[in-house]
Amino acid sequence: MRNGSRIVALLGALALLVGLQAPAVPRTDAAFGDGEYAAATLTATAVPAPQSLAPGCVLTTGLAGANPEVTITWRIPAGATGYSSADAEYGWIVGGILTPITGALLGSIHTTGTPSAYTTVVSAGLLGGVLGGSVKFGIRLKGPGSWTSGWIVATASAGVAGINPTCSMSTAPSP
Repeated sequence: MRNGSRIVALLGALALLVGLQAPAVPRTDAAFGDGEYAAATLTATAVPAPQSLAPGCVLTTGLAGANPEVTITWRIPAGATGYSSADAEYGWIVGGILTPITGALLGSIHTTGTPSAYTTVVSAGLLGGVLGGSVKFGIRLKGPGSWTSGWIVATASAGVAGINPTCSMSTAPSP
């Protein structure tokens, strides 16, 4: 054995002797256990979607299509308490997506009635593009925590000068 190997072996033996001389770690009787637990119940609330009532929607175009209006008849679903037209949010199609309307455009929307039968009238300001085309207008409800329902959607269309006005109702999910 060479000197370097002997020194390593000697140091290893010395470390072993020192390790055997160290005091042992004492045992303890400590135990950590707890029988308590917690339980909870969570309930999800779904915001009810407004419901279309007959006739659903009607497009009136005015003289030569100059003053179009869409009238939508709707209600709060039976059994859905605590909602009114104050909880309604209005929207229209922008870039293929039903988008809530805010600001000055709301001046062109008027809703009257009671939770069992509302009438919402959307006037010419929003419907200018309906002459010779179509527009989609929606209504949904806002609930607690900024949750929203699905939309009811009125699709109104008319030919040039307001000829052949039509309006139909459908539904759409909220994004």
